Amino acid sequence: MIAKALTAELNGQYGKIDDSGLKGGCARIYIAKPVRKGLDDLPEKVAIKVLRISNADKEDMRQDLLKEGEILKQLDHPSFPKVHARGEITVDDKILPYYVTDYFDPSKGSKKTLDYIKAISTTSEKHTLIFEIMKQFLSALKHLHNKKTYHLDIKLPNTMLSVGQENTPRLILLDFGTAIQVDKTAFPVTIRSTKSNWPTGFSFRLDSSITDAAETTLTREKLTPQIDLHMMSKAITELLSEFSGTLNEEVSRKASYLKGLLKRLSQNSSTSGVSIDAATALEMYERWDNKRELTSSLAGGYVRIPGDSIRHFSGKVKTLVNTRAIQRLRRIKQLAMVSRIFPGAEHSRFEHALGTFENVVAYVEALCENGNSSIFLQDVSVELLNYTLLYALLHDVHHYPFYHAFEEILPATCSDEFLPNFIKGDKPLTKLIPSTQVEREELLTILKKDWGVDDASRLAAVFTFLSDRDATVRDCLPESTGTHGMIHVLRDIVNGPIDADKLDYLQRDGHHCGVPYANCFDRHRFLSSLSVDLSAGQTPKLSMTAKGSACAEALAAARYWMFNQVYWSHTVRSLTAMLRASITLHAETTGRKAEEILLKDVNAYTGTDETVFEAIGNLFTSPLTDCLQRQKPYKRLVVLTKQSEQDLPAYEAIIRARGNGRVPRKGWKKAQQRVLAGLSTLFDVDIEPGQILIDIPDCGKYGIKNLDIECESFPQETMSIGVLWKAASESFMDSARKIRVFVHPQLIESIKDKVSAAKEARAIIETELQ
Repeated sequence: MIAKALTAELNGQYGKIDDSGLKGGCARIYIAKPVRKGLDDLPEKVAIKVLRISNADKEDMRQDLLKEGEILKQLDHPSFPKVHARGEITVDDKILPYYVTDYFDPSKGSKKTLDYIKAISTTSEKHTLIFEIMKQFLSALKHLHNKKTYHLDIKLPNTMLSVGQENTPRLILLDFGTAIQVDKTAFPVTIRSTKSNWPTGFSFRLDSSITDAAETTLTREKLTPQIDLHMMSKAITELLSEFSGTLNEEVSRKASYLKGLLKRLSQNSSTSGVSIDAATALEMYERWDNKRELTSSLAGGYVRIPGDSIRHFSGKVKTLVNTRAIQRLRRIKQLAMVSRIFPGAEHSRFEHALGTFENVVAYVEALCENGNSSIFLQDVSVELLNYTLLYALLHDVHHYPFYHAFEEILPATCSDEFLPNFIKGDKPLTKLIPSTQVEREELLTILKKDWGVDDASRLAAVFTFLSDRDATVRDCLPESTGTHGMIHVLRDIVNGPIDADKLDYLQRDGHHCGVPYANCFDRHRFLSSLSVDLSAGQTPKLSMTAKGSACAEALAAARYWMFNQVYWSHTVRSLTAMLRASITLHAETTGRKAEEILLKDVNAYTGTDETVFEAIGNLFTSPLTDCLQRQKPYKRLVVLTKQSEQDLPAYEAIIRARGNGRVPRKGWKKAQQRVLAGLSTLFDVDIEPGQILIDIPDCGKYGIKNLDIECESFPQETMSIGVLWKAASESFMDSARKIRVFVHPQLIESIKDKVSAAKEARAIIETELQ
């Protein structure tokens, strides 16, 4: 009866209309073949969905079918059936609505999703298809949600795969009876759905007549895209579990990545506090396939330097490297005073900048490839990533010969804050160093043309955040809307416990100095172990899986040994203290600022190590500058360490008076003068200014916080790294720093009992700094 009524209603547009035997909760399905007259856009067969006669008097069933036809009519996406016609027929005085839609013919290869996947031979091929289904799902939901429509009953039985002429399975999402169009719905609205598919937070009233079916009342506020995304993630997770097994390496890595994404979608988990919608989820999905594009613009060219050569030296990288600001680093020795003790240490800051840049690229590529760090690839901001790569190349542009020797006597404008001030065109900086204006203009022109940097202030703000571990996103980027794009992890990559800077300078410096301390390091395992820690209540941070813990400890140990035996060796510290004292004494004598003497008289910013060293030695004539020019280091009168009981009182007295920061506390200058006056009583000769020096390495920026290691067997837990890391990094200040009192070589020769003199020196320090 219904078939005959449909034939009359459709006026011969279709051939014989047959009952398919298929029926849903409210409708029955009929199959027909279109007559090909003016209907070339129709498929070979169509399905006609008609309200069942038994439901003709049920208004809710009628409205569900009408709504379903109306929703499908407005959709235009390959994953949704098209509606070709709608209308009503009358059967036994019952008015039955219907709509004509695509028919997915099993004889042509269309099958329910589970059945289709079961027919595939290997597990890797099954998973590859499931990945494609997920991508099509996200694309379909993006289209659906853009139409302000929500499906609300996504589950595997409501999906099938259709094979068209392209012979590629196409996801079809069916059954829109529960769907809601926001603009055409009066809220609150009651809907019936499968309770187990829904996210938490919804109250249901069970329907005892249907298994797992229940009713819930939805307000507009509670109707969000995350409901559909949660249901979709549950369906895809079910497929992955159903067809688990051995996977090839590439499929396994992609599976790990997408499982991480599915978990986030099922939990509505976001690192920025902003909910993930279908469009964002689709972008996150596609980032796996396009992950190499994040660094592809850097690839090309090849530069050989000691260690790992530079593989990412594309045209735009080369153009940036050739700017005055970066080329100036060729004139600056990486290790400054160390090169006068270790003859092989002649490498430049330029070489280090290239190495750090290549390491940052390696970190990024590793985090994108490692399945355990899928959230990095999903959330990283391309803009902030580019800024981080720029920071790696530019992070030392503020250096000049012997820079670290003068940090504590220079204003922040010329040291810690130089790079962001340089980018912003800070007037005090330009006045002090005029050449920075030309360098800045050239650099910003290149950054705008090749790197898309239109806002220098924003770049400077990001650089401030990356360079300062205590800086917050709110302080540096107040206009941020909450999507921070993994900026905390990016900071860890360039300025953190296991950053790319350390990875380069420790191995490079060790190589050029001819010392073996950084040789026992497994770079490949280190990179493959990089991860992102998302401990509850914390911002994301760079971390490692347990397999890389030994690599992290090796890096920390190499750092400790290099500082102990190279960077802070007593001869290096003696010459460094002498060089710094030459500037401060000349400033005190002339009443001028140290930065003016260093950057104008000495021309440190534009000079080389040799010209700067010679110019400082020629500032004035004294026993200090005489020893400096002849490279005759001062000798140790007393060495104080925190581990020694006899040293501890004097050690702590100095730290209390000076402080641990880059800049000494107020009052330290006078306190130091009291100590020096007291120490001069140990000698029987008149003491000239600069013949006794107190050297205190600045550990404020060298201490490292704990590094969490992820437990693969228990992903919800983290464990602390081993005791070697704690000794070499967390306790770095206590174990590596030595406070030394250096004196002129002639003075040390006048002391007959050096042990007694050292004891007296400790007592003088304690007394004067009480």
